[in-house]
Amino acid sequence: MKILRFFLEIILSFSLMFIVLVTSIEIAAYSDFSFYEKEYKKYAVTNYVDISMSDLMNVTKDMMSYLKGDREKLSDIKANIAGIPDTAFFNEREVAHMEDVRGLFVGAVYLRYILIAVSILCIIAVKLLKGKIFCFLSNVLTFGTLFTLVIT
Repeated sequence: MKILRFFLEIILSFSLMFIVLVTSIEIAAYSDFSFYEKEYKKYAVTNYVDISMSDLMNVTKDMMSYLKGDREKLSDIKANIAGIPDTAFFNEREVAHMEDVRGLFVGAVYLRYILIAVSILCIIAVKLLKGKIFCFLSNVLTFGTLFTLVIT
């Protein structure tokens, strides 16, 4: 039983690490568009691309929707660039790259959902094995913390 419990602790530790990592990346990338606007101003992106800030922010929001899987195509995002309306913002190479990035983002979110289910199953399994949940969770957090400290 101790070996099975230890195995469940390791599984839950790694699951929680991945869940926290993906969630924090998702929050950082999708929740604060003012960060992108500030960076665009800092690096004078509107001057370099010759686009208004409002159009650039609309493109950014559309791109983020695409990365989350809420938008079908990236190639149909258009903006007023250099005074030319309805100009495609992304070229073919950029679209191909962003397809790969989208696959990573959507895949990571999907894997997070699977690991949430695995985490719940680990906790249920410990309970069914008549284990002490709080002791189990304490060991999980301790193992996860030690592992994180070792790799950093």
